[in-house]
This record gives sequence, structure tokens and C-alpha cells, in this order.
Amino acid sequence: MLRKSCLTLLALVPLCALADDVKVRNLALTRSGHDSYINGTAVNTTEKSFSTVTVVFDIYQGDKLVDTETFRAKGIEGGQAWRFSVPVKARKFDSYKVRTVLIDTEFSESIGAATVAPATPTVPVQ
Repeated sequence: MLRKSCLTLLALVPLCALADDVKVRNLALTRSGHDSYINGTAVNTTEKSFSTVTVVFDIYQGDKLVDTETFRAKGIEGGQAWRFSVPVKARKFDSYKVRTVLIDTEFSESIGAATVAPATPTVPVQ
């Protein structure tokens, strides 16, 4: 069991390094009636192409994690920037943050929890 866990963590090391190849910026929250969206841009800072890029957001009410949302882009070319708008299902929340960026990998809670999150602050909702 320990060996399997160690191998799983070692397999994630390249994902953490690759996550630096995509920068998430210009985050803003939009609310319209009962709907909320996290809007922003992301950019592939390398010359490499990626088949998929998944940005994972954690949504909080106080210190409690109340939701996790993902945005997945396909066919990202080197140097390409793109806009995203992620619907937030949670009705009550006061902050959010980028948990991680995954490149050419499917998101699952077990992978997301084991991946080192980028150093992004929690964004308070105003």
C-alpha cells in the first residue's frame, strides 16, 4: 500500500512542474440574479501545445470548502491565451481560489487533493 501511494505521488510530480507552464490571471466574479461566474484568462507560457488544460477552483464560505468547480480547455497551442467563465453552483460563498492547474490530465478529487496548489491567494467576494 505504501509503495502504491509513493508511486502515485511520484507520478504527479511532472504535473506540478507543468502547472507552472499555464498562468491564470485577471480573475473576477460576476453575479447575475442567482447565478455566479468566475471569469478570467489563462495563458500557455511555453511553446509546447497541450491537448487539455484543466483549472480547478475551490469555493469557500468562511473557512469551509463548499464547492469545487473546474474549467477544461482543449487544443491549447504554445503561447495561446484564452478567456474562461466558470459557473459556480454554490449559492452561498464568500471567497474562491485556484486549487491547481492540470495539463493533459483528467481531474479527480484524489488527484486534485494530492497536487500541490499554486501559490494563489483566496479571493474574497465583494
